[in-house]
Amino acid sequence: VVSIPTDKGITLQIEQATFSVGDIITIKGIAVVQTSSIDVDIIDQNGDVVVKLGTPVTSDNTFSLPWTIPTGFDFGTYTIKASDTVQHSDSFEIQII
Repeated sequence: VVSIPTDKGITLQIEQATFSVGDIITIKGIAVVQTSSIDVDIIDQNGDVVVKLGTPVTSDNTFSLPWTIPTGFDFGTYTIKASDTVQHSDSFEIQII
C-alpha cells in the first residue's frame, strides 16, 4: 500500500541523489490530480531551466521518465521539478559528480 499525500498533488520518487554524467535517472512519481501529462524541468544552481522534459500520466496516476545525463553536463547541484497543469509540483535535489 502506497501512501499518497493529497495536499501536494504530485509526489516525486527518485531513488538516489548522487549521479554521474552518463547515468540514467528514472524520474517517477504519482500525480493525485487528474492530469494527462507532467512537465519535468531540470534546474541548475542559478535557477535556470537547463532541460525541459515531459511524460504522460498512466491510468493509475503514475508517471515514469528515464533521463540520461548527457556528456559535457556540468557537475553540481540540480533540482528536478515535476509539475502538472493545475499548478501542483514537487521537486527533488540531486548532485552530479
